Amino acid sequence: MAFALAPDRKNDVEVFIDRHMSGEKVMGGFKKLLVEIVVDFTSSFQKKRLEFDDKRVQEILASGAKIAQKNADNVLERVEKALSLQI
Repeated sequence: MAFALAPDRKNDVEVFIDRHMSGEKVMGGFKKLLVEIVVDFTSSFQKKRLEFDDKRVQEILASGAKIAQKNADNVLERVEKALSLQI
């Protein structure tokens, strides 16, 4: 999870993993690092979320729906041709 949320902190996490695998007690420090990563991620996410109002979200959804419909129509057309059907 930490790698996905903060790829730039991957080395920090790997250091803790290596230390843990060698028998060191590192869970306290690891938990602190994980909290930092999660807080940084959620703070950034919340800031980005403030950039979108309901109207903008609806526009994005409508645009995505058009793209999805076009893709679905193309797939259906290929299926119809493959099955030699005309619907």
